[in-house]
Amino acid sequence: MKRLELVLTPLLVLLLVTSVWTVRLLGGEPFSLEPRPPRPIPDFDAELIADGDFFGGVDAYLQDRMALRGQVAGQTTRQFVNLTGDVPTNNAMIGKDGSLFLVEDYNRPCRYKIDTHQFSDAINRWQQAGSGREIFVVIAPDKSSIQVDEIPARGRLDCQAEREQQLIETFGDDGALIALWDPLRDAKDPTDPYHLYFKHDAHWTYEAGQIMAEEVVEHLAPGQFASVTVEEKKLKQTKGAIARRLGWEEEEFRTKLWCKRKGVKTSQSVEKLGSKDIVTFRTESNRDEPLLKGKTVLLHDSMMRYSDQPLACHFEHIEMIHWDDFETNNAVGRFGDADRIIIQSVERSIHLRVVEQLLDPKIDTSIEAVLAAN
Repeated sequence: MKRLELVLTPLLVLLLVTSVWTVRLLGGEPFSLEPRPPRPIPDFDAELIADGDFFGGVDAYLQDRMALRGQVAGQTTRQFVNLTGDVPTNNAMIGKDGSLFLVEDYNRPCRYKIDTHQFSDAINRWQQAGSGREIFVVIAPDKSSIQVDEIPARGRLDCQAEREQQLIETFGDDGALIALWDPLRDAKDPTDPYHLYFKHDAHWTYEAGQIMAEEVVEHLAPGQFASVTVEEKKLKQTKGAIARRLGWEEEEFRTKLWCKRKGVKTSQSVEKLGSKDIVTFRTESNRDEPLLKGKTVLLHDSMMRYSDQPLACHFEHIEMIHWDDFETNNAVGRFGDADRIIIQSVERSIHLRVVEQLLDPKIDTSIEAVLAAN
């Protein structure tokens, strides 16, 4: 493995350096086709070492002068995979049949220690402070937790499975945890391994997102969710985020699932306050179709975009806030007038978010105070 890296790395560098002359030799134009001179390399300053704009300028400089660099990088990593069955990077892993996995699925749960009992106790404290206000935790299992069969034996670390068991055992039967591991495992289709998760991306598909929506609604209001409430909409494109780490431009298409309930009308509004929009859904029923009454605040990650529509039409009022704007959009303050709070996170990040955000002493105290004051 190391020997191959020593051989392929200088080869890649040589190909990148000579790409301009290669393009010219073949009669191509190595510079951008825009009517402007090539962009200059930005001046370096030690203070810019963590500046995204600086590195964006460097990338633009390389794009103008190394027209084939992306293709060369992608082809080099593909050849590496063909030769070794592995990927030449430490942040992605290739499974059987070419499915890609995030290495963070395994090393993040090992890096951060979480006292699951402390988390469970905090949920109970917040509920009591809010006069019994309902608070739920939804864990979205990582792709590697469900598609275990496609992972090389060396890839699955014990800490991932241990964290899953800890969360399930800690919350027990108190109803606060909505666990999705078993429903997703039961829904696996051996004839279609990419039915629930994308092949080149870490996210689940709309089909798995529907399972999440059904499990959440069934947990909160048994019998309210029905398969007839979901219909297919237009085809949506997803670019493989893990593939891009390898220089691959892989795209997959899935049909977006929508909500359809007779006698129910759902409207959507957007607040642009932080890096991610706050999306609010309000639903009215004119045929006595059941709804989860009151206001629900949902703190979520990117998995939710595959579940939002089938989920939203079952709530009278649901406000969705992305973790990226937890502080920017004052999520804690928005908990105050909520009748119900749902905290959703992908499995690999729940411990990080709990330790660094929810159980941070200032935030913990603030949540309790906000709920007690309303």
